[in-house]
Formats: sequence, C-alpha cells, structure tokens
Amino acid sequence: MVSITLFFSLAAIYAYALWLETESPFSLVVFSVWLLLSIQSSWEGYFLIPAILYHNFLRDRKQIINILVPAIGILSLSAFLIHAWLLVGSMQFKKDFSWAIYRTGMYTIRNDPMFLWQYVKQIFVWTWFLFTPLIFFLGALFFLSYCFKRSSKGFEKNDDFISLFFIFGVLKYFSFFNLSYYHPQRLYYFLPFFTLSSALLINKILEKIRKRVLKLFIIFSLISLTTLNFIYVTSPVFLQLHENDGRSSFIISGYRFSNQQDVTAIQFYDELKESVYKRLGPKDIILTNRWFPQIKYYLNRNTNETISSIDGLKKNLLQVDPNKKILFLFCNWNSLSPNEISLLEYLKKNYRLEKSFLGNEYLIFDIE
Repeated sequence: MVSITLFFSLAAIYAYALWLETESPFSLVVFSVWLLLSIQSSWEGYFLIPAILYHNFLRDRKQIINILVPAIGILSLSAFLIHAWLLVGSMQFKKDFSWAIYRTGMYTIRNDPMFLWQYVKQIFVWTWFLFTPLIFFLGALFFLSYCFKRSSKGFEKNDDFISLFFIFGVLKYFSFFNLSYYHPQRLYYFLPFFTLSSALLINKILEKIRKRVLKLFIIFSLISLTTLNFIYVTSPVFLQLHENDGRSSFIISGYRFSNQQDVTAIQFYDELKESVYKRLGPKDIILTNRWFPQIKYYLNRNTNETISSIDGLKKNLLQVDPNKKILFLFCNWNSLSPNEISLLEYLKKNYRLEKSFLGNEYLIFDIE
C-alpha cells in the first residue's frame, strides 16, 4: 500500500504544480482526483493536505486551495468513517478507532514507555541506512540551508516546493509514534524529499564550479560513494557487525519484536508456522483471541473471527466438527481485557500448552 499511496501523492503534487502554472479548471480537477485517490488509498494521503496548505500559504495564497483541499479531506474522512461504521458495526468500529489512537502513543507495542531519545534514535538509524549516509547528509544540509534562507528571506521558489515534500514525509512521525517506531517502510514517504533535495543541492554546487574536470570528479565521487555504501550494507560483514543493535534486523525483516528479544519478525512467524503445520492439516482449525494480518498470512487462514471470552470459546467448540484437530493461539500482550484474562486462565487449566513464543507472549494450546 505504501507504493500506490506514494504514487497517487506524487501525482497529486505534480497536478498541483501544473495548476499553479496554468490555473486551468482541468488541471484543478485532475489535482482533486489524484488527491482523493491518495487519501482513499491510505492514511498517509491525509498528510498531503497540511503540506499543500503550507506551500500555498508561503507562496500564492490561492483562496480556492484553502477551501478545496480541506473540503476534500473532510468529506473523504466522513464518508470513510460512515462506511466503516455501517460495515463492521459500532462495537468493532470503536475497537478499530481505539487501536488507531493507540498507535499515536509514545510507548512500545507492549505498552512499555517509549522515550523520545529512543524513538529518535530508531528513526535516525533507519533513515541513515535506508537512504544511505550520503543522501541523508545532503538532504539534512538542504533542510538546514532552507531554514537559514527562510529566516533571512534569501530562499528560492524551488526551495519552498521541496519543503512541501518534507512536510508530507515528516508529519507521520509527529502523529503515529508507535506505528512509525515499528514500521520502517513508512520512511518511503520521505523518499521524494531526500532524492529531490539532494539532486537540487548537488545541482547548485555544480553550477558554482566552472572547471569541467572538477565537476566530473565530484559526480564520479558521489556515484562511487553511493555504490560502495550499498555494497557494504547488503554484505555479510555489515550484518555480523550490527547483528545486535537492530540494524541487521531492519535489513532482514523490518524490525525486532522488542529490544529484549533477539528475534526478527520473519524468524518468529516462520517458527510459528512450522509449529502449527506440524500439528494441523489444511482442513483443521486454528482459533485465536486476535487475528493479526501477519498471522493470517503465515498460517494461511482467511478469517476475522476472534474468540475473546470463555463463553465464546464454548459456543465455537459446539459448532466444530469433532473429527477435526483444533489449536488455540493466544496472543498474550497489549492490554488484555478482563474476558481475555479469564479465557487465558481457563485455557491453562483445561488444555495442554503445546508451545510458547517470545517469553509467553504467544501461546499455543491443544484443544481436542
């Protein structure tokens, strides 16, 4: 979803730039369509709204943009919330909404406090290695020079437009702390800013150099540094040097499950899949108190049914074919409800614990 949302967002920004040049009704309609598609494809699309309003405030202050852009966002959000309410019902809607609010908090996925320095360090490490040190340095240098020029009013028109990409990329990290801490793929929304700002800064530097030989030397050096860095971060040497500080797990799988557990996401899900497949056939049944998308994918189960109480478990077992094997995967983390706590005690008392993962945070019970 990241790639398609980024595509729609870039198309909307391009259409917005085209409208600034032509001010034609057609280009305004095209911009509105791309903006709507970006918003509808993912939550990150909404961050285009403040980014575009910011640029409009700095430059032209077109009244139609101040009205149209927020209106598209409000109408789209209202339609989405109403549709979600009707689709899943009020109770599930409240759960999903609470989960979205939870993802904005400054705490880990296990409700441990997350310190600001811890969050900043994680984002810095990912940004450094995702965009390479060279691009990161050039982007940061452009940002600092832009802030200085803005304060001294020595900025250029292109600089303001590049800052639009920065606002679009950075707002995620001031809104969804918990989500951003665990999902490095969200950094891809920073890709337009880093690539364009780096290219613009390099172009400005080369324009001030008159000797062609020196220009070619700088270009060759930049390409060589980027290539060598890519070779290094994808080499076994890099993974061995950084196997304990979270960087190698970023390269391999995206994130570690916690700072205390030296296990990556892919390793965990592979082990979970292997444990379940050893015990169940393709037609046997897996029950759980929480169906996460990753668990659905690795266990090859297409269901949204969850069991979060003892009565729910008993009712479900009455409807199951007695000839089928049943496992219950209990997710023992992230603020269990009172019913889930009672269910866990009931499972421990009445059924055999087959296997546990990540310090009893995932438990598999044999129910036959």
